[in-house]
Amino acid sequence: MCMQINPSSGVANDEHLRYFHFTGRLLGKALFDRQIVAGHLVRPLYKHILGWPVTVADLEQLDADTYANLCKLKDLEDVEVCCLDFTVTEDHWGTAQTIELKSDGANCMVTNRNVDEYIQLQMRYRLLERVKEQIKALLVGFYDVIPEVSFELPSHICIFDV
Repeated sequence: MCMQINPSSGVANDEHLRYFHFTGRLLGKALFDRQIVAGHLVRPLYKHILGWPVTVADLEQLDADTYANLCKLKDLEDVEVCCLDFTVTEDHWGTAQTIELKSDGANCMVTNRNVDEYIQLQMRYRLLERVKEQIKALLVGFYDVIPEVSFELPSHICIFDV
């Protein structure tokens, strides 16, 4: 089992960002002391810690169905039959919320010409945008203990070898 960030973590606790900061410090201290942490993280979180770019393939670890559906879009002869636009609709505790992936995304239909952009924006939203505050707090806590320049040392990087 791998741990991932819940985009709705702030609903359960107003202090959730302090917990992410603490978790980052805890992970940094464990790395510094060369201790193994029993809880595993999803690959995109390790990539965030290392400063490596996330890719569409990383989405598979968070949501295999969404990843598979996005991959299938590229195989379609005519993507327009799906009637997709550049938005994401999510359920937030019983309320449907529509988020535009780009400006005026609700009025921009997905076509064969822009399907790659749509997939990239979906990936960016799902792996970065909707959890950016939590990731930021986690990284600030981690880098409180382990400075970013330390990752140039092979002894630290091998622990996170993905």
